[in-house]
Amino acid sequence: MDYFKENGFYALRMIDMERFVKEEVQLPKNSVLITIDDGWLVEKGAALLNEYQMHGTLFSITSYYGYAHASEYVEVHSHGHDLHNNGVCPGGQGGGIKCLPKETLLNDLKTSKEILQGSSYFCYPFYEYNDYAIEVLKEAGYRMAFIGGNRKVRPGMNIMLLPRYPIVSDMDASDIARIVN
Repeated sequence: MDYFKENGFYALRMIDMERFVKEEVQLPKNSVLITIDDGWLVEKGAALLNEYQMHGTLFSITSYYGYAHASEYVEVHSHGHDLHNNGVCPGGQGGGIKCLPKETLLNDLKTSKEILQGSSYFCYPFYEYNDYAIEVLKEAGYRMAFIGGNRKVRPGMNIMLLPRYPIVSDMDASDIARIVN
């Protein structure tokens, strides 16, 4: 956060990213979308975003964390209600979004959306997805979704498969500088 603040980065809101991908706006050169997954570090992440007065998004597993920590600087969006479970589907870590019955998924996504007061943004549990998952997300009213991928988001990308760089605890400012520059 110090690196972003000291180097004049503009911290995006989700709507900024959506409009950028849809080629409706251009963003300042030093723009960054800060996201935090799962909720394991939500309290610390939300506190840092508020302290630095930088916008960011928590992707909440709503069965655990609900809508807690939303603020002027912290958006809370969906990581599913109860979809972050290993071994549910074949392959990878087995995230349920890839194979559970459509009705089960729609109910889960509806519950998450209600808890999050209508959120339209989603992060795939374990970054796992398939065409079926994308179809169900769209049917549930989600407009944008995130995976892993270690690539920068560019205008015109598939809005349901936006990549992100994971930032982990052993990284320092020089690692983050390499990613964002």
